[in-house]
Amino acid sequence: LIECKLFTGRTHQIRVHMQYTRHPIVGDPVYNAHGPRDERAQLGLRRQFLHSYSIAFEHPATGEPMAFADQLPRDLAEALDELASRSVGVTDAGREVYALMESSPAPSVEGVVPSE
Repeated sequence: LIECKLFTGRTHQIRVHMQYTRHPIVGDPVYNAHGPRDERAQLGLRRQFLHSYSIAFEHPATGEPMAFADQLPRDLAEALDELASRSVGVTDAGREVYALMESSPAPSVEGVVPSE
């Protein structure tokens, strides 16, 4: 499970960055096209494992700050429980993903600013 923070809001930003690190999103039909075909079924999912739990922005007409949050949907929580039951703790793969994201030239880790 990885928490990502968007800086630019580019289309598929998280999905593209996760593919770049060689750890695409579970069940992603576009950026994980070569992943296990039955990975979603193994976790009881009918979709990719991607959820926006919070969003904040200024209202376009009033400029008022708006913020919304939500819990993990039931299907993703159940899939996460299934994965947790198989887990052995922090893995080398997890450390590798963070290192790759941190060194990425794209704005994928807090503090990295795109040069445009």
